[in-house]
Amino acid sequence: MTARQQLLAMAATAALLALPMLAMAQPATSVDRAAGATTLTMPGSSSHNQVVDSRTLREGRRASRLIGASVYNDSAETIGEVDDLLIPREGGPPVAIISVGGFLGIGAKLVAVPYDNLRMGSSRWTLPGATKESLNALPGFSYEAPASRG
Repeated sequence: MTARQQLLAMAATAALLALPMLAMAQPATSVDRAAGATTLTMPGSSSHNQVVDSRTLREGRRASRLIGASVYNDSAETIGEVDDLLIPREGGPPVAIISVGGFLGIGAKLVAVPYDNLRMGSSRWTLPGATKESLNALPGFSYEAPASRG
């Protein structure tokens, strides 16, 4: 994945993450610096306070570090590479787009797997129980909408 592709992927991921917040009214924000948390008060929301704990968030998984990472199986064989991370518009769990097969990105197949299936080991991402063959057997994923038939 080129630096330009990585930059575009990061920008797209950031935009997807920002969409729900942009759709809401502007919240009032207070910061508890001693606790390292931010409290958002959302007008018209049934749960008025949403607390973000910055300390635990720093230890979270960053999309910028996941996109482009190699994915391994239980036998420590490389089975693909993370092409993208998608967050459904209607909400729900994120989905990892994995590039399987090909050589230098040519002839690779994109497949979608639930992000929760990926595991971060000591130094690499694994997809337990997966093989190149099992990923290739999944339906292909495309970023383009299918052509409508008239």
